[in-house]
Amino acid sequence: MRSRLLAAVLVLALVVSTALAVPLALMIASARTASFAAQRQHDLAWFVTLALDHSPGGIRRVTTEMARYTAVYGDGLVLVDSRGDQLAATGSGSLTRPAIAAAAANALRSQQIAAPPLLLPWSRGTVVFALPVGGPTTVSGAVVLDANVRLAAADLAVSWGVVGAGLAAVALSFALLALGLTRWLLQPLRELQAATQALAAGTGDVRVAGRSGPPEIRELGARFNGLCEALAQAAQQQRDLVADASHQLRNPMAALRLRLDAAATDPGSIRKNRLALGAAATELSRLEQLLDGLLQLARADSFAVGTATSAQAAEIRCTGWWVLSERVDAWRPTACRSQITLCADENSWSGEVAISELDLGQMLDVFLDNAIRYAGRSAEVRTSIQRHGSTGRFVLCDNGTGLPANELAAATRRFWRSARTSAQPGSGLGLAIADQLARAHHGRVSLRHTDPAGLTVVLELPIARAQGK
Repeated sequence: MRSRLLAAVLVLALVVSTALAVPLALMIASARTASFAAQRQHDLAWFVTLALDHSPGGIRRVTTEMARYTAVYGDGLVLVDSRGDQLAATGSGSLTRPAIAAAAANALRSQQIAAPPLLLPWSRGTVVFALPVGGPTTVSGAVVLDANVRLAAADLAVSWGVVGAGLAAVALSFALLALGLTRWLLQPLRELQAATQALAAGTGDVRVAGRSGPPEIRELGARFNGLCEALAQAAQQQRDLVADASHQLRNPMAALRLRLDAAATDPGSIRKNRLALGAAATELSRLEQLLDGLLQLARADSFAVGTATSAQAAEIRCTGWWVLSERVDAWRPTACRSQITLCADENSWSGEVAISELDLGQMLDVFLDNAIRYAGRSAEVRTSIQRHGSTGRFVLCDNGTGLPANELAAATRRFWRSARTSAQPGSGLGLAIADQLARAHHGRVSLRHTDPAGLTVVLELPIARAQGK
């Protein structure tokens, strides 16, 4: 790819440079030809002025100046009278040459001499110029100049060399620019290729720098890093889940085995068998509760990974106050049976948050269930929603027994149970599931002490963006 990109850029650079250099070179050649012709015409005009003196002294002076001119410039000169007879000649000038004779004849007839051909660096030979001596009606002679183009062509070659050097400099600049451009474009792609190969080979910690290249490639690198982080997080969550589940399931399984073994070793006692089978059923219920919690936790983990790796996922939203009031109404009979006062603030914020009704309801169920179960009799649980910047803040506050300060941070860990509530039924997965769902929706769950007593649970979720934006 690098070779093809370099070739394309260099070919384009050469085409553009040539398209600019060729007209410039031809313009320089045309200007040098015009300058060459104007200079020789000026020299001829000076000799015509000298030839107007027809005295013997004047002829000698013209002849002397012609010889000096030929010695300096190397060009030949011919002076003819009105009849076309040669009066003086120097250098290569001679009427025996057809071009000079024709130019002299045309000048005696006052005919305009054709413009010289375009000079090029490889031009050789001479160009003939001629002017009549006298006025338009009385021509007393003519002066013919046989001008050599060698010096003008050499000067033109130098000018073309400068243009060629400029063209080479432009081509070199384009080559360096192409090298830098290809490196700027391809270096992050090589990093992505190497990182992809490492990821396919099973390397866990894979990242790309993403500091160079166009914005689209840098964005691709950032998305790739997000994918790697999500995969690493999913792998770690899988390992943690397996370890925690095996640890938590070991005790109910062992207790169930003991109950069944005890029933098998004492078949004569029906009452004991019934008690053993009842205890076994209790252990099975514990196992079912644990498995249900693990399934919900697995769903939350799966949703978190899917949200992290799908940047184009459709936006979801719901009205937080509607879900909260609906869940409070659903839990109010249970709260009444436990002598818990459950209420919702009617003045709460009624905007939309970026989460589905199902997930928000599941998290609120966890918070309300824990508050009713552990706050204690005659406790009061107040719920509300507030807007705080770009987030919607759900607050569930009770005045029950609460949690010690050293247990608040551990409450969202998987299978964690407080020492005060370990005797009551539960799997220790509810708050962990809620915390995972909140983080999957770019929110968070926090617990703090309620003054003077009790527990406050705060769920923060981003506010849904306005439709059409």
